Amino acid sequence: MKSEWMITLLTAGGILILCAAMIIWDKIRQRKWFLRHLKQRWGTVPDREYTQEELESISHYAKRNEGEQFMIDDITWNDLQMDEIFIRINNTLSSCGEDVLYQILRQPQMDRNVLDERERLIAYFQTHEEERIQVLTRVNEVKKIWKMSIADYIDALKDVDRRGRGKYPLLAGLSAAAIVATLIRPIPCMFLLLLMLCVSAVVHTRDSKRIEPYLNCFVCILRLLRAADQFEKLDNPVIQTYLDRIRTGRKKMKSFRRGAFLVASTNSVH
Repeated sequence: MKSEWMITLLTAGGILILCAAMIIWDKIRQRKWFLRHLKQRWGTVPDREYTQEELESISHYAKRNEGEQFMIDDITWNDLQMDEIFIRINNTLSSCGEDVLYQILRQPQMDRNVLDERERLIAYFQTHEEERIQVLTRVNEVKKIWKMSIADYIDALKDVDRRGRGKYPLLAGLSAAAIVATLIRPIPCMFLLLLMLCVSAVVHTRDSKRIEPYLNCFVCILRLLRAADQFEKLDNPVIQTYLDRIRTGRKKMKSFRRGAFLVASTNSVH
């Protein structure tokens, strides 16, 4: 009997070790592919195709800041085919990145100091591949959210309808009571438990569609904060000013992170 248990444990342990090794190997393989992809795509024209809906969504960040500085009007923008230029140079890795890239094109800068700073950064990253990869791997933590404007939903978070929240603890309490009752009267209470689970599933499905964009917003912000965590470990005097700004913003978001992990653990961004 002991030998059988030993064989079973060794077999189970071997399977777990094999699974862990496969997961680690897959992560290493994915990282190698990603690094190779980053190097290959630098300076190339992306092959992504955009729908008009996606381009309209990307434009919202710039349009929400209209009035703060000069902005190219729609007629001039379309006459110059600036959407095509944006598509040809948009090698960004995040939704925030492409929103800002669009804004840079739509609201051209006239300040010489700003233009000189951009030129300095472009020249630096053109000639320093290792440092460029270090930044890009951290930016990739944010990723992209398709077919929705993060700027719109972040601004709208303060106006989210909070009515009807009491139904969630009520459903949770009734479900818990049904579970306890099932232990006492299994057969009749089992049907009650199934009914509560069905009701909860219907409510969740209905409400998820309404609040999904806001949940995706939370997830995007948390990804930004995870990227900020990685930038905290980066030591690069050439971009120290930007690292300090990231560090300051990260500290201001501490209270946001305390309960927000629940959102990230139950929702994925598509």
